[in-house]
Amino acid sequence: MNISDFLKPISQEVIDKFSQAPADSLWAVAEKFTDESRFPFLNNTKIAIVGVDENRGAEKDYNVNNASDNIRKKLYELKFHGNKVQIADIGNIVLGVTVEDTYAALTEIVISLVQAKIIPVIIGGSRI
Repeated sequence: MNISDFLKPISQEVIDKFSQAPADSLWAVAEKFTDESRFPFLNNTKIAIVGVDENRGAEKDYNVNNASDNIRKKLYELKFHGNKVQIADIGNIVLGVTVEDTYAALTEIVISLVQAKIIPVIIGGSRI
């Protein structure tokens, strides 16, 4: 199974916010999984961003809807400096039928990335 089977593209809201992003922004240099683009080719990727909007299983009633997008809106405002480390935003995990399904999908994604020597950066979620 391909990890892209567990993922959905970055939201159009985030894409629209950064449509005029400066060339030195993190948004401009990162490969992205969007509705308009295919899943990023990860061969040279060193860091992969994965969104998780899961709140089932949280100890408190956290509202994490769109948490990944809210983090992206701040993250991609940052400037990119120095060596060009290849970064890919591979989208958000499609939530499973149960929270355990979501955790299993996240586990598969992380294992695949680490085996490919890619550092996973997980954003969003309530206690993942």
